[in-house]
Amino acid sequence: MITQDISNSWVMDQGYFRNIDLPIKIKSAAENEFFIVTEDALVEMFKSDKWEKTSTNSLSIIKEFKEKILVTNPIGLLREKELKSMKACHDFVDIQSTKLFRNLLDVYNTSTISEIKEVLQEDISRTQAYKSNKVLNHEKNKDLYLSIVKQFQDQMGPTLRNDLRKNKVKLEDIYQIILDGIEECFRNPRGEFKDMSKNELNCFIESKPVYYFLYTTLVFESFYWQQKLGLEQINPQKVTNYILDTNYIIIALYSKGILSNDRFMNEMYNHLKNIIEIKFGVE
Repeated sequence: MITQDISNSWVMDQGYFRNIDLPIKIKSAAENEFFIVTEDALVEMFKSDKWEKTSTNSLSIIKEFKEKILVTNPIGLLREKELKSMKACHDFVDIQSTKLFRNLLDVYNTSTISEIKEVLQEDISRTQAYKSNKVLNHEKNKDLYLSIVKQFQDQMGPTLRNDLRKNKVKLEDIYQIILDGIEECFRNPRGEFKDMSKNELNCFIESKPVYYFLYTTLVFESFYWQQKLGLEQINPQKVTNYILDTNYIIIALYSKGILSNDRFMNEMYNHLKNIIEIKFGVE
């Protein structure tokens, strides 16, 4: 049975499968902690002519933990659905794909490479072209992410950016400011979360460490790249201590049941501005 309570989920792309510590992480995971594989990551495994080697290397790491694995719908579909309905995509897990993927893990767990190749060769060959064109659309994913970044940039405007440059605010401080701003947004009873039920709000607050980190990283990375020429040259990974692909940050945000990112850009900006004024004397 595939659980619907996935508030404690980790999102894995292809890079995670090369992490030697991944089996240890899965083994030590709590009962309600799951590991999400995006459809893009699956396509990456099977898109080339060397799919048997790539998939075997990746899936051998997680084949013993199939009950901990979930598969998502494509991020492009999630974003389009969210923009159309202006509601959170709570159904981002593809149940059918998850069942099929768990069956695939069973095959990798019990069969030889030659047996796997014989069974899957025809299906893989038939679907590679379609997947490359229709699903593995990196350009579309990039555009969807940039649409979120642009909203934040437009809302922030040149004044706040110039004030930060003028006051030589360090990126480490900006990261903390954004973190504080997000927390303030959460706790403001008159803010964008005012139409959430008490139970919904409590669920968000209970999972706040993960939620705050993910959204802060998303906002920080968008802010960092627009500020790159105006602030000190530093790799944002040194601040966050994580290497997170923005597509997977967005997927992870959906896994928390977050409302549309678009909804609280304005409040986010106002809190950032207030915090900056208090901490750095910016008028």
